[in-house]
Amino acid sequence: MRDHVLSLLAEHIQEIRTRFGIDTLQLFGSVSRGEDTPLSDIDLLYTFQPGALSLEHVAGLEDYLEDLFERRVDLVSRKWINPYFRDTVLREAISV
Repeated sequence: MRDHVLSLLAEHIQEIRTRFGIDTLQLFGSVSRGEDTPLSDIDLLYTFQPGALSLEHVAGLEDYLEDLFERRVDLVSRKWINPYFRDTVLREAISV
């Protein structure tokens, strides 16, 4: 599933950047490790382009990605990663 997710994200990254003000997007979690199950969500780290941060952008991006993948998506701001998990998350993150 990892390759499928990364391929779809790569196909749509320009629209995601333009439409939602995203600067970086990284896959992490069970999908990035190849340990996902049919019930796994897709975990993504993001950063916004300068001046683009808004709750509307986050909600819109989440809806867009859930429609794209037909699966739950968990968006995590790179600024707000839980310090307890930060090193692990950043180590396994795959940039789009």
